[in-house]
Amino acid sequence: MARKSLKEPLQDFTIEAIVECWNQNSAKSMGRVEIYLLDVNSDVIGKMTMAEVHVNVASNYGEIRAGNINEGHHIISTTGDSPWTWNDFTGRLRITRVGNFWVADIARILEKGGYDSESYREYFDVDERYSKNQLAQIMVHIGGWKEAPNLNASINDLKVWKYNKTTTLEAPYIVRKGDVVEIDTADASIKINGKDAIYTKDLFGDFINIEKGTNQIEIFPSDIGQVEVTYRERYL
Repeated sequence: MARKSLKEPLQDFTIEAIVECWNQNSAKSMGRVEIYLLDVNSDVIGKMTMAEVHVNVASNYGEIRAGNINEGHHIISTTGDSPWTWNDFTGRLRITRVGNFWVADIARILEKGGYDSESYREYFDVDERYSKNQLAQIMVHIGGWKEAPNLNASINDLKVWKYNKTTTLEAPYIVRKGDVVEIDTADASIKINGKDAIYTKDLFGDFINIEKGTNQIEIFPSDIGQVEVTYRERYL
């Protein structure tokens, strides 16, 4: 178990972890990879987990929660589309909070790049039970269960982004001249120069939907310069 304080407490944030949880080396193996979100008092305000909790069946289980274990809200709590969807998992766990709006995402990373087997959920904390305390620390834990065989697990990368508040007329600049932006509506991904940039998407916005016929795509601000747009036709 390891813990690290952030440079400053954050009210609005995104946390993304690239983890591995290999559970099929033994039908009886058990264990978990956990990332805890802590406030300034070390109280838990959220959690992300990929775990194998079954004794005789290989079935990785993903969980992303707002709040603590006793009174929290599970935004994602599933094995995916099937009991074996996330077995021998290598992928991302991601949680975002902006105001009282939470977004949770779990997806497997493909060998050739990109993602699949995604679970994406949104949650409005209407009563703000889990949205007042600021994020101040990250704690990670990789563990087993009693005498059960250990599974192979790791946290390969962990990033935290801060959301800065902007005025109504102010737009954040996310690309520069020469940058290549890829938006894939099939797997809900955004890349800038080949790197994952899903954190740049407005939480309340939708992905571009191209209809048959003529479509109009606007770039803001309008005087940014010349922009070239290409698209790949959908295979039937």
